[in-house]
Amino acid sequence: MTPQPAQPARAPRTEEEWQDLATRSREGLLRRLSRECDLLDEDSPWYAAFASVPRHYFV
Repeated sequence: MTPQPAQPARAPRTEEEWQDLATRSREGLLRRLSRECDLLDEDSPWYAAFASVPRHYFV
């Protein structure tokens, strides 16, 4: 097995990048859950409860 070349070092993520990632993760989960479950329409209390979870829990 041939050793793979090292990956170039990536600069640490900025706060803005982390927030963008958290937002996309949260929105993606909401879309997936709403596709899989009729209870999660935007007027549902379940949707509101899930949407109120702090973003940092999804990263």
